[in-house]
Amino acid sequence: TATPAPVATSTSVPTATPEPPAAPMTPATPPEPGSDEGQIMAVLEKQVGVVNAADFVAFQKTCTPTAKKLPTIAYLKYLFEDNRGVTDQFGLINFSPQGYNVRNIEVTLLRAPFAQARFDVYDYDRHMGAASMNWSVTEGEPVTRTFEKVDGQWYSEVAPC
Repeated sequence: TATPAPVATSTSVPTATPEPPAAPMTPATPPEPGSDEGQIMAVLEKQVGVVNAADFVAFQKTCTPTAKKLPTIAYLKYLFEDNRGVTDQFGLINFSPQGYNVRNIEVTLLRAPFAQARFDVYDYDRHMGAASMNWSVTEGEPVTRTFEKVDGQWYSEVAPC
């Protein structure tokens, strides 16, 4: 008699790895070339790109030099790799480092030398909710991050900087 074929006992279905985001940053409206808005979006795009690449030294360089304390490389690694963007202090935006991207960016220039960027956080193509200024989840509200201009250069001013 022939030996019966083994019976599959697993019900898991293999899933495809998501495609990387087409762009790390997508503005709501393209900024004027060379404008402050464009420079701020470039800083945000760099931050997202270095999180995707796990280059936390480069991320640290986007933080304002006027900060009392820069985030350590160990903290940034913990925040983005181990904790997927979730912080104990600032809320629950959960994303994979490789799939992290931001969309619908709008920049508002505040009193000099500050500006604010509002945007939606995505993990690949999945909208991960949104957050208020303190990063606590608020349905329908975009993430808000402030930037500071120091010696003619824009830097991220708030969490995780």
